[in-house]
Amino acid sequence: MENSTYPLKYRFAMQIQDWVNQRIIGTYYLIFTKFLSVARHSNGLISNEVELQFSNCTKEKFSLVLVRRSNGCHELFLNNPSYTLLCTVLHYGFALPLQTLNVPELQCYKADSTIAYEIEEQTRMHFFQSS
Repeated sequence: MENSTYPLKYRFAMQIQDWVNQRIIGTYYLIFTKFLSVARHSNGLISNEVELQFSNCTKEKFSLVLVRRSNGCHELFLNNPSYTLLCTVLHYGFALPLQTLNVPELQCYKADSTIAYEIEEQTRMHFFQSS
């Protein structure tokens, strides 16, 4: 368990990391990299975009709560969109336990998915124009 003396924002980041890792299918865990942006909405909600990257820590060797930099976990490929997951989380503050959030309030996608989508769209449009 994380030490309660860690800053609230760090503990919130670890909650996001643990929430994502608990649900991800695969061999490797993700590790929180950084907060990318924050927006405050008029209804009091805060929206954070965060970045996680696939780490060297595997599900075979580590339990969920041990996936921390202090335990030797680090990014496999730094800043590679193919190994990066971007997530947007809606919350009312960093002290809010993430367990109270449900799927629509935490949305994640691969960082390279928009590029792949654009390539697919251009290919499809080219196909229709050629026909």
